[in-house]
Amino acid sequence: MRVKDERLCEQRRGRIMAAARGRFARLGYDACSMGSIAAAAGVNKATLYYYFKGKRDLLKALLHDSWLRRTSRAAADGLKQERDARRLLRRLAALYLGELRSVEDREFNRILLAECLRDPELAAENVLHTDRTFEEYAAAVRPAFGSGLPTRRVKQALHQFKGALLHYAQYTRLMRIPLKGLGSERSYVEALVETFARGLGAPAAERGA
Repeated sequence: MRVKDERLCEQRRGRIMAAARGRFARLGYDACSMGSIAAAAGVNKATLYYYFKGKRDLLKALLHDSWLRRTSRAAADGLKQERDARRLLRRLAALYLGELRSVEDREFNRILLAECLRDPELAAENVLHTDRTFEEYAAAVRPAFGSGLPTRRVKQALHQFKGALLHYAQYTRLMRIPLKGLGSERSYVEALVETFARGLGAPAAERGA
């Protein structure tokens, strides 16, 4: 019975978090009330406050959940098993760009960053979770570039790799502004993959690879 109760509690907590994420994305943080979150989750306010002290507590839980979802996606994508540097970077690019496909994810991340500017404690937690994410990614992909490469160097490169991808996506996907000379998304990703693969010491790609 206890296992069943724990499972039901976890399901209810997950339902509340999903509702909060959707309401934050749709209404914004300030305009979203605990009552509207409770209604969206199908629970009463007493139940909501049993799981979370308030909106800030919910936002912090969602921040932690975002980190867990990213690292679990990386694990599910088999990054640790990939030993070809270029294939690995292509898969990471797909993982990063996939974060921009969901309108709800984009809006939630925008609201989260805005709240981080207002709350230094939340900003510090966001930095910590981001750093942990890249630590996980770096540990997973490092073997593809040889054991002599420090994890710190790989993590730094992955930060730059994601930054270059998100800069491109911000203009071409979100703002719909074509960046002259950069070509299609596929050709841009391939150019980045080659630049970073060579920069991290991967051998030159074979013709036709």
